Amino acid sequence: MTDEREGLPSASNKWLMQCLGSGELIRNLPPIEEEVGDDAKIGTKRHDLIENRATEFDDQGDEYTVTKALELRGEAIDIIYGGSEDSFTEMELKSEKEQRLWLIDDSFQKVLSGKFDEVIIGFDKAIMIDYKTMFANYGHAKDNWQLRIYAIMIHEKYGVDEVYTALIQPNLDPADRLTMCKYTKRDIEKAKDKLLSWISKFNMDKQPLETGPHCLYCPAKLQCPKHTQESLEVSEMVFDLQAPTTVEILSKIDLAEKYLGDLKKSERAKALAQLSKDPEALPGYRINKGKKSVNIDTKNAWAKLIQKIGGAPFAEACKLSIPQLVKPYKEATGSKESLANVRKELDEMLADCITTKVGKPFVEKS
Repeated sequence: MTDEREGLPSASNKWLMQCLGSGELIRNLPPIEEEVGDDAKIGTKRHDLIENRATEFDDQGDEYTVTKALELRGEAIDIIYGGSEDSFTEMELKSEKEQRLWLIDDSFQKVLSGKFDEVIIGFDKAIMIDYKTMFANYGHAKDNWQLRIYAIMIHEKYGVDEVYTALIQPNLDPADRLTMCKYTKRDIEKAKDKLLSWISKFNMDKQPLETGPHCLYCPAKLQCPKHTQESLEVSEMVFDLQAPTTVEILSKIDLAEKYLGDLKKSERAKALAQLSKDPEALPGYRINKGKKSVNIDTKNAWAKLIQKIGGAPFAEACKLSIPQLVKPYKEATGSKESLANVRKELDEMLADCITTKVGKPFVEKS
């Protein structure tokens, strides 16, 4: 798989302005396969729905987030251009989405890249819009270095001297949902000088690796010697607490599991690289070709099996997904209701078919 970032840092990585050493450490990393978390999958899905201007949804959370995000987008356009998008022609306001831009230094070398969600250009100015579709608060647009870097790139790419950044976070409190920042040409030049000066200091021999909250986002953390050392120290600490309270011991165990999980991924990535070159490189270990995944054409399978065994036996062997039934149910019944109301109708109709079980109590963070 081709790395569209060309092994260089990305503007979206929060570690960029917090750990100089990681900037060099990230280069030429071996590919690391990491599982995508549920929140990341939901966030990606919502970004796609926003980009495609969706009007139908499988989930109420998606419907609220996307609808509110697009409403806030319209508000940002009105603030900057003094009217709704519909009041301008496509020639007057041009929209581009998901474009990768590059920051180029004075020697015309690529330094880092970034892919914005959307930029709207017109009347010698531009708005760069960034959507955050979950519940974490990314602060105010004026304090966000990722957006500042995008402003530099957009100024150089599109030749506009006035760039606005709009941070849209629809799931936050009203005051935090839309924040904006204006950059003049002078602001952009100062920001670029500071950024290039910072990045030019990347040198593993001179610059320290600083562990901290930013490590969570750093793609180099799995190869970071300081992170690895801290992982081992924390794991040892779990078994060396003096008269710990339950809260202390659980907190230490959680931290140790996180660090050791990172360490495990790092070592497995390095092992995969070694075994790919030499199958005998690590005695006792070998490469597993990976799990097979099977996809079934359920519509065709139903048609074939119902002829042989009837509907009831086939239905007993299948799992029912109510969220996936909402759209087909709406289409089959010709309902004019929203998907949310169709879901309620489905829930009520199938109420006597659904049994809810409550699992055993367990401890979690409050």
